[in-house]
Amino acid sequence: MTYHLLVAAHVVAAVCLGIAIASVCLANGRARRAGDLTTFLRARRHTTLVEQRLLRPAVLALLVSGTWLVAQFYGASSLLAQPWLAGMVLLFVFQSAWAGVVVHAHARRLEQLAGEARLAGALTPALDQARRAPLARLGDVVEPLVYLLIMALGAARPFTWTPVLAGIAAVALGSAALAALWHYVPASTFN
Repeated sequence: MTYHLLVAAHVVAAVCLGIAIASVCLANGRARRAGDLTTFLRARRHTTLVEQRLLRPAVLALLVSGTWLVAQFYGASSLLAQPWLAGMVLLFVFQSAWAGVVVHAHARRLEQLAGEARLAGALTPALDQARRAPLARLGDVVEPLVYLLIMALGAARPFTWTPVLAGIAAVALGSAALAALWHYVPASTFN
């Protein structure tokens, strides 16, 4: 009974996380393409609300339910013997670290520059440059792809490391290629 409740909680949290990641990426895209300060601020406010109300609780629920499932039903000692599970754990840790280090630092920088832009009454060149930074674009590609790979590993449960490592390589190459491609596509293309 406990196993089924934990799995159900884990699945619900994973779905919520997917919705939150998609919503944040779309809002970040709107903020990046915004032609005026009001639109930019509205998109950033949406991102902040989704992160506070959906993303963080989903990550916390995944952390608790996932840790409980691994500790009680799979065993931490046999984690490396199950590549799909080890891959999911490693990718979850990577995604959380990426968000904590890169995404939040960029968000703090945007908030600081948005405060300066409010005083100026318009988008400033510094804010415009920061919102279009390659690292921000990379983040909007990496997070959904890592999430999809985690979901694929959970669904397919491969018993060898080959599909796990191939998936990680595909995410890395795909993220770099998409971020590089987006760097050369003008923001006005998507308006």
